[in-house]
Amino acid sequence: MARTTNYGLGQYRFNKEYSYIGELQNSTIEYYSNESYGSTKYQDILVTLPVAENTSTPLIQYGKTYYIELTVPQNQEYTTTIDLKLCAATTINQNSAPDLNRFQNIKRLIVPPTPNPDDKIHSPVLLFESPETQNIKDNPETPEKEEEKETILAAVIEDCIEGMGLSPYHVYKYKNQYFYCYKNLNSSEIWNSISGENGGEKSPYFIKNKNVSTLIQTWKVSEGKESTVTYKFAFSPKYNLEGGYKYLLIETNRENGWSQTMQWINDNGETYYGTTLDIASVNFKIYSVSNLLERNALGQSQIQSSTGQLTHIGIWGHPEQAFTINGEEIKIGQSGFYELNDYIINNIGVIVTDKQVDRFTIDYEYKVVN
Repeated sequence: MARTTNYGLGQYRFNKEYSYIGELQNSTIEYYSNESYGSTKYQDILVTLPVAENTSTPLIQYGKTYYIELTVPQNQEYTTTIDLKLCAATTINQNSAPDLNRFQNIKRLIVPPTPNPDDKIHSPVLLFESPETQNIKDNPETPEKEEEKETILAAVIEDCIEGMGLSPYHVYKYKNQYFYCYKNLNSSEIWNSISGENGGEKSPYFIKNKNVSTLIQTWKVSEGKESTVTYKFAFSPKYNLEGGYKYLLIETNRENGWSQTMQWINDNGETYYGTTLDIASVNFKIYSVSNLLERNALGQSQIQSSTGQLTHIGIWGHPEQAFTINGEEIKIGQSGFYELNDYIINNIGVIVTDKQVDRFTIDYEYKVVN
């Protein structure tokens, strides 16, 4: 006897008594010294994710769907790129640690700088050998005193524009050269000095031995109010790792110039590079997302079909309302309607954070084979 295919239809409406998401408690947040880049050390944020009650088994597992709300501070000058790495655990010296060889990058966040881009908190700084001691070393006829062997100066670098006036005892960058001013000058005198036309004992000193670094103006940071931004998104682990996922590494991306030149020392005297997130301004919450097709203890699901699968859905809700299909986040567009046809759906969830606002209706179709 030939088998026949029939289709069933149904409609599911928002149920204010049902828990569409459930917060997972007891995550912890701490600084993490990230040394995976070789000898250069960076400081990131490590979230230890919740575990099952009375066990050490992580709650974040393959095949489930989760929703995260993450608040991070904005840098006052730079755009910050953050990679969120869902990591398994490894054991180092009998202590658990994130395994950076077994992870899933679940999100990349682009954090814009604070709304006032003119409030510069970092300055390029030049470390250079004093002109006085360098002149002594360069002139073999000048007797070198022990105390004058080497004097290192530091100065904030200022850009020199053609025709501008220059102040004494400042360091300027003109074209690709750095120079130190003994006296008031203008930019035309600089190039006269190069050609030998200016002469004079106190002409600009073009710096030879130097190192460019970056200085954070901590007084501006402490006086200013730190701005934050909150990101909300759903995800599902894609790799079926034994033991699940114990950590989320909030890693600042290092693909920028200041990650190599910016250097700072923490309260314990450890040297780090690049920017870091102020842990006091980081807030993290994670929720499980209920599958409306999953049967409960009584054998019933919120959306009822004879197969536990859907082939066609239409969702009515508000614009930007988030829901998940097979672990992938989808958002309703400006029309307030989303439709998906001819697709096998075995997991569907809706992100409901406000039961007065996040109301919805799902029209669905499922296949029945007899």
